[in-house]
Amino acid sequence: MDKQKILDTTIYDSQFSQRCKNVLNYAGVKTIGDLVNKSLDEVFRFKHLGRSMLEEIVNVVHSLELSFQGENIMEEKNNKDNLQDGNIARQLGFHPATYRFFKRNNILCLEMLADKTGESIFNMQNCSIPIFRNIVETLNKNGFRLIDCTEEEYPSVAQYICEFINLYKIKLAERYYKENINKCYLNDIEELKISSRYITILKKFGIYTVQDLLGKTRNDLMRTKQLGSKSISAITEALIKYDITIKGDRIYSCSGCGSKFSAPISIEPTNYCSICMAKKDRILSIDTLEVKLSAIEYTGFTSIKFGFDIYANIKNLTDSLLKVKLKDFYVVTKGRQHSPKFYLTGYSFDEEMIMPNSVKSAAKIWDLDDFSGVKLKEGDEAYVSLFVLSNNKTLMYKFVLDEDGDWGIDDFYEN
Repeated sequence: MDKQKILDTTIYDSQFSQRCKNVLNYAGVKTIGDLVNKSLDEVFRFKHLGRSMLEEIVNVVHSLELSFQGENIMEEKNNKDNLQDGNIARQLGFHPATYRFFKRNNILCLEMLADKTGESIFNMQNCSIPIFRNIVETLNKNGFRLIDCTEEEYPSVAQYICEFINLYKIKLAERYYKENINKCYLNDIEELKISSRYITILKKFGIYTVQDLLGKTRNDLMRTKQLGSKSISAITEALIKYDITIKGDRIYSCSGCGSKFSAPISIEPTNYCSICMAKKDRILSIDTLEVKLSAIEYTGFTSIKFGFDIYANIKNLTDSLLKVKLKDFYVVTKGRQHSPKFYLTGYSFDEEMIMPNSVKSAAKIWDLDDFSGVKLKEGDEAYVSLFVLSNNKTLMYKFVLDEDGDWGIDDFYEN
């Protein structure tokens, strides 16, 4: 068929599915020619058009030996530039995390990336500084740039990345500050119900209203020399109750405990409050003995009618032979501590010598009658305390039961 006849073919006389024809017609695309006069990014922005429909459109256009506007340039670079294919994404230089970002946000090709600004990339789901940096640098290596990263203005993409991140942080700070001001309905600083000492200090430095306070950053408050980090945390905690915070900060939700906390604005996701972050740091510091708990096994035992057992598998992480004593192993539910009734035969674990990189197990049995016959549930806790005779250290491990019935380590202490 003559190429011009193909271009003049109406959408309803083409090979597209009926749903696809309706979407294209709604977008004002009447003929094949209308369609190929658009870029892939323009097509992707059509209302009601998802990833599977976009793939259908691309396949039909290519089967007619046609291409979208600007697509030939892209094909000269890589005629199989499909970023939904992990192998192709890696070959082009994209990190696996960036490839997953492409899949989440339906980014199919380099052209779709190069047609965007840095801000539009950052506004996409799950973008982070490493992903943004990888996108900008890899685009540059493959002969593409973001719209706002021109060679005239930014000879080096490293300069663009640095300047963009700094400017974007400022934009975010202004945006959240305006949102806080709009949400604030408090007047006098006393309405916050914070310590009278803090109120006196704030008034001394000209902060009489809550709006005055919202206009101050952490650095501004620190310059008073009478407010430290703990005092500022107490003030921001009072503000959070009203879903507002100080300038330069943002309210985050902790992935660990679910509580809200205020922290300086960051383009990187801030996932944990200071308490949960301290817990994570303590857990990461474990370098002597690693403890893992088995799933709860409910059954009958010779000594008790019905109960459960838990194994504590203790691994020596050091290069030395360690003499270890099991000081305590108990369960906490509804705030009440429950000690085991017996140990499982062969797993008493009083004092044991543990070879380097090897595991010894302690298994205890609890009587379910002590729990009023109710099985353990999500959120219940277990504690294991070990004394390392080799270096006179006591190690305490806290575990929390998750919804799948598995024990996850929640905290660690060393004395």
